[in-house]
Amino acid sequence: MSEVNEEWHLPLRFARGADLRGEVEAFLESYAHAFLKGDGRAVACHWSVPSLIITDEEVKPVSSLEQVRSFFDRCNLEYRARGIEATHAEIITLDTPTDRVAMVAVRWPLLDAESEEQGSELSTYVLRKDAFGEYKIQSMVMQGEDYRPH
Repeated sequence: MSEVNEEWHLPLRFARGADLRGEVEAFLESYAHAFLKGDGRAVACHWSVPSLIITDEEVKPVSSLEQVRSFFDRCNLEYRARGIEATHAEIITLDTPTDRVAMVAVRWPLLDAESEEQGSELSTYVLRKDAFGEYKIQSMVMQGEDYRPH
């Protein structure tokens, strides 16, 4: 069971009581904003531990928010080196198997400084509401990237 770690708690700024899609969109917008700022700690605040990152190559258990912060700090540097400056969540599917769990497939367009799409990534997230009633990422399935360098 996930524990709430108040040291890593970051109140997310979106309207409570919004419709489910709006609440998930706001969560993903906050997540993308933290990533684009290069703020690994704020990215980690969107996660719950323990959690999983799943790819075709591996299943990576995540046991600490520090591990999440470090992973996304490295990812941000890699994206910047490739000229990726922006992204936003495009929700493909959204399902709610329970009152506290949402499953969302998201396309992330990879945009350069001129807002030209250089490719995209597809990931599916299992989100679960924590003790504060805020969604946190419980698992992420990275389904691949379509990257077209200049």
